[in-house]
Amino acid sequence: SGSLSAAEGWLQEMQRRDLQPDIVLYHAMLDAAAKAHDTSAAEKWYAEMSRARCRPDALTLTSLVDSFAKEGRYSEAERWFDRLVSMSVSPNVWTFNTLISAAGRTGNLKAAESWLPRMVELALEPDAATYNALVYAAAKREDMQAAQKWFSQMAKHSLQPTAPTYNSLISAAARSGSIPSASKWFSNMLELRISPDTLTYNALLDAAAKSGDTTAAEGWYREMREANLEPDVVTYNVLINSQVKAANVKTALRWFSRMAESRVQPDLVSFNSLINVYSAAGNMLGAEGCMSSLRDASLTPDIRSYGALINGFAQLDPSAESTHKAEEWFSRMESNGIRATVIQYNQLLAALWKSPTPRRQDAEEIFRRMVATSVPPSRITLRTLGGILGGHAVSRLCRELGIDEGALARDGGAGPQKRLFSPAPAQTAACNSRVKRVSRLSAELMDRRGFAALARRRKCCAPL
Repeated sequence: SGSLSAAEGWLQEMQRRDLQPDIVLYHAMLDAAAKAHDTSAAEKWYAEMSRARCRPDALTLTSLVDSFAKEGRYSEAERWFDRLVSMSVSPNVWTFNTLISAAGRTGNLKAAESWLPRMVELALEPDAATYNALVYAAAKREDMQAAQKWFSQMAKHSLQPTAPTYNSLISAAARSGSIPSASKWFSNMLELRISPDTLTYNALLDAAAKSGDTTAAEGWYREMREANLEPDVVTYNVLINSQVKAANVKTALRWFSRMAESRVQPDLVSFNSLINVYSAAGNMLGAEGCMSSLRDASLTPDIRSYGALINGFAQLDPSAESTHKAEEWFSRMESNGIRATVIQYNQLLAALWKSPTPRRQDAEEIFRRMVATSVPPSRITLRTLGGILGGHAVSRLCRELGIDEGALARDGGAGPQKRLFSPAPAQTAACNSRVKRVSRLSAELMDRRGFAALARRRKCCAPL
């Protein structure tokens, strides 16, 4: 059943009856631990199994690897694989599929791909799940070319794609914000009479949302309901988050309310998305209210929760109060054990830059603390700091602290910071203009190949 407590109950009952557990029972315990994402329990039962002198086999290996993989601890999953193989335990296809999936979930496409030749060396034939895992790994890495390559390899080996295959391909297109690619894969899926599921529509929603086309996103939501599929928390999170660019609080709240009406429990991402929308609209009272609601829902804020608030106050019109609030939320974040990254430091420096009173000493202290805590500054850090201290002072500080200012200046990007700010109220007009252009192009595409045609074909591809 996968229930760890139930499995442990059976074991206790056996012990009361003086019955010796066998490898079948230990495998049940390991499987239950894997399904419960409890690596401590998995290690405990493997130790018990060893004490009982039960020889591990491929199922033992896979269960242990699966336990760590599901907790996102890929390196440890890999170590368990090496450890048991050194004990002459032979892995099977399921073992390799588990490792490929684990690597893919961490975004490590290279590691995921490296397991395939090892399978072949052991004369194991990759199956559809193997290629699905590789397509997923490529999608996670936002590598559409690799995703298509593994899809082609799947066809070359006469393996039939499944809904998860297409979900990963659509997801890869979504990550690049390409509605045409997402629509193409969805169309291909329907032609093969593969029925889309909730994950499929979530990927299509995500593609539309990432391109800034909220109209298309809502269209896919309607299609999903017409297909009698139930939206989940991911569905609503995508729809709420799609309102950040336009800073549309009203629509975001409508989706949040509909989530409650559908008896879908909001998660941390739901609240973080709402905080982002409020912050983008400059409504920081609402953003702080969301943070309170988050805690009321017994959820723990993460770095994104705090970052959205710090950034929101940094983006307000210059005032001592907004600067103070940005500092306050930064301090709360650190006091709750969350270590700031370059993004939060840059947001805080941006707030100080906009302070109506000079904050040179505070800005310098923040920069020194950033370097002292091994947080590497970015080009944005130096640019923001320069706005407060002046270029000469920044150069002096960099020389003193051993920062290669020239290397950062030559860096065309922002280092690890992909996006410093959510759209601020002052940026809304320009943002809306871009969104409208994307929406028009997308609407034209969907008129030609999209909603109407796909809806008709979807109705033709219900399971026979």
